[in-house]
Amino acid sequence: MPDRGEEASVKLTKFIDERILETPTIAIKSVINETVNMGEVALNSLTCAMDGYFEGQIEKVKKTFVYERDVNALETLITEFLVKLSSKDLLETDRRYIDGLFNNINDIERVGDHADNIAELIVQMDDKNIAFSEGSKQALLIMYNKTKETYQKALQVIDQPNVDLIKDVIKIEEEMDILQKKARHDHFERLNSNICSTEAGIYYLEIVNNLERVSDLSCNLVRMVADTVEI
Repeated sequence: MPDRGEEASVKLTKFIDERILETPTIAIKSVINETVNMGEVALNSLTCAMDGYFEGQIEKVKKTFVYERDVNALETLITEFLVKLSSKDLLETDRRYIDGLFNNINDIERVGDHADNIAELIVQMDDKNIAFSEGSKQALLIMYNKTKETYQKALQVIDQPNVDLIKDVIKIEEEMDILQKKARHDHFERLNSNICSTEAGIYYLEIVNNLERVSDLSCNLVRMVADTVEI
C-alpha cells in the first residue's frame, strides 16, 4: 500500500452553515458554492497526481491522497446539509435544484476517486521504476489537459449555468472518446514495436481509463445542471 501522505487539519466547508437553513434561497446558493468548493478540491487532487507525475515530484503526487480524503469529508458534510434543507418548506424548483446537487456531489466524489486511482498507479510505477515512452507521455499529457479543461468548465456550469459552456463540455468529452481510442491503438503499436513494456502498458491504459471517466463525469455534471434549471 503506497504512503498516502499526511492528514489535513483544516476547516473544510466555506459556505454552508446551519443558521441559514431557515432561508432556503440563501441556503441553496450557499450549498451550490460549497459544491463548487468540493469540486475544486477534487480538481486539486487530480492536478497533484498528474502534474506531480509530469514534474517527477512523487511527494506532490501523494498530496492527492490528502485531497481525496477532504473530498470524501465534504461529500458527507454537504449531504447532511442537503438532507436538512430538503426537510424545509420549499418551492418545487428548489427541490429540483437540491436533487440535482445530491447527484452532483456524488459525481464529484467519483472524480476524487479517479484522481486517487491515478495517484496510486503513479506511486506504484515509481516504486517499481516503471517509465512510459515519450510517445505515451505526450499522449497522456494531451488527454490530461483535455480532461482538466472539461472538468473546470463543468464546475463553472454548476456555479453559473451557461448553455455555451455546457455545449463545450459535451464537445470536449466527445473529443476525449476519440483520443482514448487513438491512445489504445498507438499503445498496441508501441507494444508490437517493443517501444513500451507490457507492464508499463497496463499502467498506461489504467491511467487513460481513469482520465476518460473524469471526462464522462464532467458531462454528467453539466447534463444534471441543464436538467435542473431546464436550459
